[in-house]
Amino acid sequence: MIIQDALPGGLTLVSQTAASLIFNGATSGDLIWTKASISAGQSGTIQLCVKVNSNVSTGLTVLNVVSISGSFDSNPGGNNADIKSLTFDKRKIFIPLIRR
Repeated sequence: MIIQDALPGGLTLVSQTAASLIFNGATSGDLIWTKASISAGQSGTIQLCVKVNSNVSTGLTVLNVVSISGSFDSNPGGNNADIKSLTFDKRKIFIPLIRR
């Protein structure tokens, strides 16, 4: 299983928590978590803490795209991605969600 968060430009990962997943260690761009296998119906949580870079203009809107894929996906074209619009505000906290 692969979970990928295409972190928009202007954001930097400060920390992440994802029990039992292997993280690629990126702080910008593609954040990727992997796990060799999961059981049917298994769920989990990934928590991110990101900061808005100081050079970002307030009011700029970008898209955050999170996807999940695996070798035995029963619905490969289905509900495996989530897109959230994010408008930069120096005080905003944003946590992307995956629903499966």
